[in-house]
Amino acid sequence: MFGKVKVILHRPLPDGFKIKTASVTKTTDGYYITFSLEDKTVPEIKPDINPDKITGIDVGLKEFLTTSSGETVAIPQHYRKAQKHGNPEASFTTKQRKQPQAKSS
Repeated sequence: MFGKVKVILHRPLPDGFKIKTASVTKTTDGYYITFSLEDKTVPEIKPDINPDKITGIDVGLKEFLTTSSGETVAIPQHYRKAQKHGNPEASFTTKQRKQPQAKSS
């Protein structure tokens, strides 16, 4: 893509590393290149997960949540219950819109 490019390395590439990708960035004072290196001596991480014990949870609008087994939980109605029981704090939680003032001449 670029062909040969003159590069000033501020530190040498370590022995045994392979360049995976290179990103070229243009700034006001010139171009910069960033290398992504691969090291074969680093072991691959294999998660210790039992796929039979994985649980999926879907949070939604109609139901509060639905598990992967199909169990649903209703949406908690704490605010609505407080309004029904006459909790004075519940009535002040929403802001009332101010009506626009009529211009007087």
